[in-house]
Amino acid sequence: MIGLSVSRCIGAMARGEVDPSTVSKIIAGTKAENVSDWEEVIASYKKKYWQGVEEKAEAILHKFISEGRVVQPRLSGGWVPDRDRKIWVESEKEIPWIYT
Repeated sequence: MIGLSVSRCIGAMARGEVDPSTVSKIIAGTKAENVSDWEEVIASYKKKYWQGVEEKAEAILHKFISEGRVVQPRLSGGWVPDRDRKIWVESEKEIPWIYT
């Protein structure tokens, strides 16, 4: 399974709704170029999306980042998933792409 939103997919995994081992990667809309950028993203998501599971969500995100399972197309000016339509797909062929 492929996630299309760092905030919502990591939150779902932290809440136990999705097993992280079933997620091959997350194609993110983020544009975090370094550790400082990720710290800002995490601080924001803890307040907005990860209430009650903040530390677990952060640990899952760090694991995904260290394993290379977070892909950020915006770092190279690429298209990103339209995560307003859905946040989980089985293959990249199902991803609704938008240009930002």
